[in-house]
Amino acid sequence: MRERSAAKLLLWGAAGVAAAGAAVLLYFVDPAESAWLPGCPLRTLTGLNCAGCGGTRGIHALLHGDVAGCFRMNALLLPLLALAGLLAWKPRLAAKPSVAFCVAAVIILYSVARNLPCFPFLAPH
Repeated sequence: MRERSAAKLLLWGAAGVAAAGAAVLLYFVDPAESAWLPGCPLRTLTGLNCAGCGGTRGIHALLHGDVAGCFRMNALLLPLLALAGLLAWKPRLAAKPSVAFCVAAVIILYSVARNLPCFPFLAPH
């Protein structure tokens, strides 16, 4: 049992270090001006915005304290970050199929809505 909890702690530690490294990188590198950060493959191939389009620029804005800029880039990013924190704090919620279904439905609906002409404010700016 101790080996399992040590492995879990190591996994969480590695995830934390990776997240901190990514945050430092995104703090110093502006994705809107960087040529080496990859763009969205779906947008490149089809011209459509996926649910994640604008997410990297949104995190960059959030790391600089620009919550409104983050929201302009991807309105779903802040709620998904809050949900990720909640699911990390209460992992039993993540195991419920209804939670996964609801999250998937919201992501799909958001992806469709941000490509409709009647919701231009959902497209990344």
